[in-house]
Amino acid sequence: MAGDLIVRLAPAEGDDCAWRDQDGAVSGRGSLSAVAEAAAGRRVHLLVPGSDVLITRVAVPVAQRARARTAIPWALEDRLVDDVEALHFALGERHDTGEWSVAVVARRTLDAWLERCARAGIQPVSARPEPLALPAPEAGEWVALEESGAVIVRTADDGGFACEPGMLALVTGAREKPARIRRLGTPVAEWPPELTAALEAAEPVDDPAAVFTGGGGIELLQGPYSRRERTGRQLRRWRLPAAIGAALLVAVGIHLALEYAALGAREAQLRERMQAVFQQTFPDVQEVRDPRAQMAARLRSLRGEGDGGADFAGLLARAGGVLAEGSGARLTGLTWRGGTLELEIAADDLQVLDRVQRGFTEVGLGAQLRGADRGEEGINGRITVTEGGA
Repeated sequence: MAGDLIVRLAPAEGDDCAWRDQDGAVSGRGSLSAVAEAAAGRRVHLLVPGSDVLITRVAVPVAQRARARTAIPWALEDRLVDDVEALHFALGERHDTGEWSVAVVARRTLDAWLERCARAGIQPVSARPEPLALPAPEAGEWVALEESGAVIVRTADDGGFACEPGMLALVTGAREKPARIRRLGTPVAEWPPELTAALEAAEPVDDPAAVFTGGGGIELLQGPYSRRERTGRQLRRWRLPAAIGAALLVAVGIHLALEYAALGAREAQLRERMQAVFQQTFPDVQEVRDPRAQMAARLRSLRGEGDGGADFAGLLARAGGVLAEGSGARLTGLTWRGGTLELEIAADDLQVLDRVQRGFTEVGLGAQLRGADRGEEGINGRITVTEGGA
């Protein structure tokens, strides 16, 4: 665990936590937010209050871990105050005696610890009870850390407890007595008479947090609290929003595709219309590839014909002014040939065509009616327009 951070979680949310790395090069005390800053780029191993975790052994007639996980809660039911459904059971090793080491913690308590970490932006990779993070005892030995208001004891590699000093006699009463008790920290507890002979001289400890190693013992984050399961729960929590988002994306994609298709069809129609107008205006052009560009080129060419040629744009503007002055005539087509503008005009009757012809001459244009045919919707006439009055 080189570089990893060992964080001793405070029992209460407002209390300071303590942390250090495996080598002791990084250490501190403060809030979980401060822990998050110190843990940047490091994995976090959480030590949780031992007084909230029951560490015990239980014998069940199964050797498979999965089956033992199912049987152990009911084998321990008589020893527990809470319903087994409200508790989390973390399995340790199976011993030659057929017993399994087990750590039991209330689900609401473990959830609260993890929630506190999550709010600070911390995702611990492991969580162990404090007693199992003390130095491993030798055979026949207990290792005890005494500090203000608490005694934390490791009785074996996967055994231990934590309690208030006044509860020592009750907690140790049914346990097998050790040959010696290694005592760390400042003595604050009054040990039961049957254990006083095993007590060794206390070893002073400047920082109790430095005593914990964070390794070994029983991992609490297993089963439904494993990293895989927690990640799966988070993914399942976002499954419905993700599905809704995906459906919205599909719907938006379909809508855009339909709009794109409609725009494409509209563009094709406009292109066909532009080509038709261009061919009507310039019938001498046999091949139309880009009607817009070709129309612009033709207009530039016509404007640049010089004094000897007619100004197509100017002539069309003057003629269009006459047609726009409420004449009742509708321009349906035009052709430009050799300085002459031939207009195809639809009108209700011949009088309208006559008025349009007179209007051209009144503005100084030469105009001749070349023909008129009666159609279903009125008269279709052709008038040629040139520069200069007749």
